[in-house]
Amino acid sequence: MAAKFWNVGVTVGVLGILAGDASGHDLLEFPLYASLPLIASYVCIAAWALLALHRRAEREMYVSLWFVGTGLLWFPWIFATAQSLLLGWQVTGVVQAVVAGWFGQNLLQIVLTGSALAVLFYFVPKIVNRPLANPGLTRAGFWLLLLIGGWGGLAQLASVPAWIPAVSGAANFLVLVPVASLLVSLWQTVDGKVVEAWRANVTFRFLLVAAGLLLLSVLRTAFLGGQSTQYTFFATARTDIVLLGVFGLSALGALLHIVPRLTTGEDELPSVGLTDLVFWTSLLGVVGVAAGYSLAGLVQADVNMNVTRDFLKDGIVASAERWMELNLSAFGYLKLVTAGYAALTVAALAFLANFGLAVRRCFVACCGGAR
Repeated sequence: MAAKFWNVGVTVGVLGILAGDASGHDLLEFPLYASLPLIASYVCIAAWALLALHRRAEREMYVSLWFVGTGLLWFPWIFATAQSLLLGWQVTGVVQAVVAGWFGQNLLQIVLTGSALAVLFYFVPKIVNRPLANPGLTRAGFWLLLLIGGWGGLAQLASVPAWIPAVSGAANFLVLVPVASLLVSLWQTVDGKVVEAWRANVTFRFLLVAAGLLLLSVLRTAFLGGQSTQYTFFATARTDIVLLGVFGLSALGALLHIVPRLTTGEDELPSVGLTDLVFWTSLLGVVGVAAGYSLAGLVQADVNMNVTRDFLKDGIVASAERWMELNLSAFGYLKLVTAGYAALTVAALAFLANFGLAVRRCFVACCGGAR
């Protein structure tokens, strides 16, 4: 029932955006009347999940459950707080930008990245048939990520007290420590079996790419996520890298492992060709979107730092000189983004077709060969 109310809330939110009632805040576009059923339904879902977690037979919690439990508690807190301050009491001035940036950072760095890490830490040891190599390093990385991860996301803000972007910029660098700790623990687990696992298991391919994109995301934010990239496509690139790359590819890899076992009882979906198509088009799509938005954002950042240049003329339409002497502007790089989204669409359709084949095979098996 709670899941049905969640779907109703999402539908109302999408219709509200189409009707012109979007909030105007990045990653928080749903209007307030759509957010209320979302909060209520999510609290119910989280409560039941935490109750099941409390009644588990194995009392020691594995690493994946750390991240899952954190997400269940973290999301309703940040979502309700941001909705209350931005759409309920409607704080004014630069506080709006601070709250919106705080919510976006926590959603991307803690909730979505944490969910991806839960998938990584569950499936990677399972695929290579090894225990987690360094639980102590993983535990340290987990707590440091919770401590530091939520402080980033505000380094781009200019019209706020100077200490806010300074602290946020420092957090963007410091978050490299927990992310590196977690990835090193995973690498030690698969050390020596990377090539073998890559060839033998499609889920591992998705997870390996997602782990690489996670490292890329924190590196680019740490070194290039300053005030010069405010109001540019560079921040959009970071959002899509985390949402489509880190979280999306991890979730897709998990689905490719779970769905065939639930439907056909086999290890893989019916069509190996469609599965390979899903992987390569997903990879090309994420790379295209990330590269296109990042390059367009850097062009705009170059214009931002030059007071003699017009942002609309030089940063959006006109050619960007000094960029390898190519006649490419931010508008030109966005064509790469379009191609990336097209590739992701192909990947989604290929997965849907493969899922349909699995469901059909399951239906045939259950109905005794009936067509």
